[in-house]
Amino acid sequence: MRAAYFAPCHLKSLNIGLPALELLRGVPGLDIRLIEAECCGLGGLYGFKKEKYEITEDIGRDLANEVRLINPR
Repeated sequence: MRAAYFAPCHLKSLNIGLPALELLRGVPGLDIRLIEAECCGLGGLYGFKKEKYEITEDIGRDLANEVRLINPR
């Protein structure tokens, strides 16, 4: 099984590494790929506001494209 992992901007700013990624790498049979996209566009409550939908779509487009490359359908 293959999966993508993206570390959100706020996690990167904590400078504590990627503990969830390390846990996922320990799952037998899971091919986990780290995505190096800039931003998901959903940080905090900003991305959940209806009036911000188009902006978050634009911000997260790079991330969505990277996920498609890892797991094409």
